[in-house]
Amino acid sequence: MNNNYPKWLAFASIAIGLFTSVVDYSSLTLALPSISNYFQTDLRNVQLIIIAYGVTIAALLIPMGKLSDLLGKKKIYITGLILFVIGGFIAALSSNLNQLIVAKTLQGIGSAMSQSTSMAIVISTFPEKERGKILGIQLSIVGLGGVIGPVIAGILIGIWGWQSIFWLTTLLATFAVFSAIKFINPTNISLNQENVKRFDWLGSILSIFILTSLIIFLTSIANNNGISIITTIEILFFISCLIIFIIWESKYKYPLLDLNLFKINIFAIGILSGYICFLGMSSLRFLLPFYLQIVLEYKPSIIGLIFVPSALCMAIAGPIGGRLSDKLGYRYFTSGGLLLSSIGLFILSNLSLNSSLYLIIPAMIIQTIGIGMFQPANNSSVLSVIKSQNYGVISGFLNLIRNTGNVSSVAISTIIVTSTMAIMGFEPNLSALNSESEIEILKSFTNGVNISYKIFAIIVLIAAFGCFIKGNNKNSKINKE
Repeated sequence: MNNNYPKWLAFASIAIGLFTSVVDYSSLTLALPSISNYFQTDLRNVQLIIIAYGVTIAALLIPMGKLSDLLGKKKIYITGLILFVIGGFIAALSSNLNQLIVAKTLQGIGSAMSQSTSMAIVISTFPEKERGKILGIQLSIVGLGGVIGPVIAGILIGIWGWQSIFWLTTLLATFAVFSAIKFINPTNISLNQENVKRFDWLGSILSIFILTSLIIFLTSIANNNGISIITTIEILFFISCLIIFIIWESKYKYPLLDLNLFKINIFAIGILSGYICFLGMSSLRFLLPFYLQIVLEYKPSIIGLIFVPSALCMAIAGPIGGRLSDKLGYRYFTSGGLLLSSIGLFILSNLSLNSSLYLIIPAMIIQTIGIGMFQPANNSSVLSVIKSQNYGVISGFLNLIRNTGNVSSVAISTIIVTSTMAIMGFEPNLSALNSESEIEILKSFTNGVNISYKIFAIIVLIAAFGCFIKGNNKNSKINKE
């Protein structure tokens, strides 16, 4: 480690960018109603902002991660932040919805570049014995950003309008750029013809098609409550691209993603259990606000406060779990974290029309403490089998698993809840619910929520068992050559 680039200053630079990314997303969600009113359009059209932003990030995470391995992580990271700043300026000055969507798409490209490299830079900066600890602290920043973001956004939107959140994140990102330039240690990689030749262009294009078609398919079935001709075409296109991608990556000399990694037990189990973890976490975050607002009739401002204790507990559990996993091994924290997450979901699967916050908040805390224990240890275990020159692409892949798990969870949860409502004889549409709905409709919705939580709790519990049986111990020797 070059003494000119102290590791904690480098981490602080990454932390600013990561915090900005989390605040941006949470603030954007809160700003949608204000944006809808400003442009005099409905929320369905305004949601295209988030869809365009999310799809762009997910589709480009792996290609940008691979590019950073070939051209230098610092270059890609800073370029991503600069694109984010430019997109933020355009977003804040947007005069119509289409311009705002284009601006957020540009920010999505920048976010993909910075997200795919941030974890890689961090683990390259710190020694392996501190990997779990630093990944845990990184998780804490995500948790704090999720808590602080909506609070700041609510104040700014109320005083200066929705444009103010883009000015805020643009200012933070600008500060992150200068901080990264000064404190992040550059990798000694130059742009040359050989590196350009080694980049897997076909694999990158196929991966973009795969992720885009999958997310659009999941979003379509959630919004349209089932399979249609369009969704059938989308899933067939996804499967076709996936098959071609697997064949190509298996034969190409310099693959975008080395599929042989999935033959390594700890890598395969880590990726699958990570996906399942985000399935369970996102189902809670997606459905619970509906339940709290529609069934229990809490105001949105109160709902935000209800989520604060669990977010803070995750922020505390992350560094502790990460540090201990460095000393004691991954297995106990991956399997134990998923076990706690499963218990929290099982408790929440018993909601009624008048459940108490004394039941809900402790269950949320148990679930998020489990996530805080699991994520640093799991990411550390996956990265333990990776060569350092591939940190970028795997960092992007881990972020991709998170994003895909979040989108999948929303789609699956929506299908389960609306199907339950349809079976009980009511319109299968979440948008039809409100605090004035009949008791029987609210009961059908609550039953759907309970079924969804039970299903995800069982899946997470199976993953916990798999991590314990197949997970890696601290003293296991991994061949990285």
